[in-house]
Amino acid sequence: TTTYASLDKALDAYHWMLKEINEQEERLLQAHLKSIAERHPDGTVSIKRSSPLKWAVIWWRKSDIQ
Repeated sequence: TTTYASLDKALDAYHWMLKEINEQEERLLQAHLKSIAERHPDGTVSIKRSSPLKWAVIWWRKSDIQ
């Protein structure tokens, strides 16, 4: 669970993972976050993921590509 100052701040936090998304994808992301957000009396929101965030890094040397 991660707590943010507002739903807008939560949305901003997800943008670094998604980078360039179109308007429809933005609306879908907003709807998804709203559906899983727990709002607190102080205005903050908590987002609980169904599974932990996982990343992988894959790299190669550009000179190896023919």
